[in-house]
Amino acid sequence: MLNISNQYRINRIALLIFIKFYWNLKLSNVMLLKLSSAKSPILMYFRKNNPSSFFNVTPTVDSILDRALSGADITELEGIILLQQTDGAAIAAIQTTADRLRQFQAGETVTFVINRNINFTNICEQHCSFCAFRRDQGDDGAYWLDEPIIVEKTMDAVRQGATEICMQGGLNPHATIGDRTLPYYLQLVSTIKTAHPELHLHAFSPQEVQFIARRDGVSYAEVIAALQEAGVGSMPGTAAEVLDDEVRRILCPEKTTSAEWIEIVGTAHRLGMPTTSTMLSGHIETAEQQMRI
Repeated sequence: MLNISNQYRINRIALLIFIKFYWNLKLSNVMLLKLSSAKSPILMYFRKNNPSSFFNVTPTVDSILDRALSGADITELEGIILLQQTDGAAIAAIQTTADRLRQFQAGETVTFVINRNINFTNICEQHCSFCAFRRDQGDDGAYWLDEPIIVEKTMDAVRQGATEICMQGGLNPHATIGDRTLPYYLQLVSTIKTAHPELHLHAFSPQEVQFIARRDGVSYAEVIAALQEAGVGSMPGTAAEVLDDEVRRILCPEKTTSAEWIEIVGTAHRLGMPTTSTMLSGHIETAEQQMRI
């Protein structure tokens, strides 16, 4: 379900909901937050369409959510306060605020795509501590898909109604053509787009872009532009994990730094390639580190 955005810094209040309250979004009794400002068009909209009773949570939480509903981005400190809430009423108020923002921005329209993930290899030079996917070449369970299998997986996806292929893989140092890495990735794109040019190709993370650029001695922009010209329509925002280098040094010390990840995604945006952004949370990171992304 792809929601492509040219912004990797998404609205923080919505992010907080995803991090902390995703599994508790359905309330048995929906309680609505008391709003102290009556002038904002957003607040007037919510008052008109949600005439139920309001209630106070705490002055601090109430004021933070009030500001979010007025259209302001919350600060890092305010986000930390919300992430640390355990009171049921406060959690319900945060959920309701996120739902109101969603309603104001998107109404009741729900969109989705049918896609298929094709992970072309699990052979990888890196050793992220949380990864059960990677293998070294020659290990039991190591694989590297050839072109006919990729085409068959693509055709099977189309038969099932897919309009998008998401393609990523391990950082396989043997995946080259003529001792260069970028031509191999371009061949992957060509394999899919030749078979089904109508498919949207959501492919190759910032980590893969960095891998290609490093091995071939070219810039991030050159890699992204070549992939884009070949037919890649958008970039998956994986390998972000938590964009805090203290956490990354423990979880994935071989991956891009936070600054490198942001640079690659920013370069994609400047070249007109939309991206997603994913966050791996709930492990060793703190609320403060979640809010620094």
